[in-house]
Amino acid sequence: MSGFINSDGSALVEMNTQTMARNAQVFSATTTRVLAAGALTTGASLFNPANSGKTILIFSIKMGLNNNLIAGHATLTTSDPALGTTMTVANMKAGGATSAIASTLSYVNGAATQSGTVFDFFQAVAGDFRELLSNFKVIVLPAGAANGVAVFPSIPASGYWVVTFTYAEY
Repeated sequence: MSGFINSDGSALVEMNTQTMARNAQVFSATTTRVLAAGALTTGASLFNPANSGKTILIFSIKMGLNNNLIAGHATLTTSDPALGTTMTVANMKAGGATSAIASTLSYVNGAATQSGTVFDFFQAVAGDFRELLSNFKVIVLPAGAANGVAVFPSIPASGYWVVTFTYAEY
């Protein structure tokens, strides 16, 4: 150990998620900005299939809408909702490997049927973003078990919406 750096190159005081990001284990998956044609309940999902070989630690779920009031539910799932459109996934270490679960991150820009066990309700005003995992709340999806998280925003009228998951794989 020398100065403020451990022998492995990590900082003496560092959050585990920062260490994981340096090790190319942190990912961000987003719907990007999606235009809904009208009022509907839509959805976005992060799913860890039993054969991924990874434990997934979700530490941020952010959602937002650009007009009117948006409300909805966040759920825990045991089967992949496979919502149809693959989300954009990026490793938070530039040049890092692809996520092991990239193909199971999906969303739909149309009507979705809510599934799973509700763990949170959210509401946001126009132009606002909501963090669903505040106060250091995390969700762990163990390796070898099929589990996931889905977000089902109810959009009151035509407008843009977005959902972003930030998670670590180990």
